Amino acid sequence: MKLRTVLNVLLTLVAAALLWLVLRPPGGPGTTDGQPLLTTLEKDMVSRIELRHPRSVPMVLERSDARWRMTQPYAIRADADRINLLLDFLGARSLTRFPVVEGELAKYGLAEPNSILILNDRRFEFGIQHPLAPNRYVRSGDTVHLVTDIVNQHLNSGVESYIDPRLLDEDLAIAGITVPGLTVGQRDGRLTASTGGESADTIARFIEEWRHARAMEVRAMAEGDRNVNATETARIVSGDGSVIEFAILAREPTLRLGRGDLGIVYEFPAETAARLMALGPAAGAAQR
Repeated sequence: MKLRTVLNVLLTLVAAALLWLVLRPPGGPGTTDGQPLLTTLEKDMVSRIELRHPRSVPMVLERSDARWRMTQPYAIRADADRINLLLDFLGARSLTRFPVVEGELAKYGLAEPNSILILNDRRFEFGIQHPLAPNRYVRSGDTVHLVTDIVNQHLNSGVESYIDPRLLDEDLAIAGITVPGLTVGQRDGRLTASTGGESADTIARFIEEWRHARAMEVRAMAEGDRNVNATETARIVSGDGSVIEFAILAREPTLRLGRGDLGIVYEFPAETAARLMALGPAAGAAQR
């Protein structure tokens, strides 16, 4: 066997041994405590989430019944699917663990944590990734754990990625919609359109397009968005008379609808503009 091959085999064995030392359960020979869950907290027990980063504003999410809302930095519906992915962290197992020694936290990236996640009143601080494996150091209370790094991408996603991408509440009673050149609403107990001649089914489909519209991206309103001279708006009137207004910032190459009151922009493929800005045949012609 060539010397280089022997050296490669030895290096592989050494690396495997080091990895085993890092990931082996604590305790001496015969230990049976294995790899317990980092926490006994379960997803359905969580009603409040706070996520902090050293260089950004905190995000706070709160659940009432089965619905999540963001209360900071925006007051808006939150994306339950995205939150569920974040809470997959609760399934993480403690591969190894040891007591906190304040003077040694820096070498695990925990003197100044990358992220802090607070679930109800349980605080988890996230440090650096282990150099030999895709695992991350996490402090919980007076213990440092090494866990499989399954949540870091969700911790570091922008706040806006946790906003519900739907334009409207699914149970919003829509009483009227006004877009450039078109107003739809109730008249004499039935749905009508200002353009005239459209069937009730066509108008109902238009309303449903708005009810189920789901953005491909939600982002913070940038300075460039604020500087757009948006002369067109879309107005949604609810059954109680309240109004939600979107500034039409652009229709191409993407449809961009801005909520100036919240400081966010919903972005859609350009073809979505046809379905949200016109009825029936007009929508089809716009798409062609």
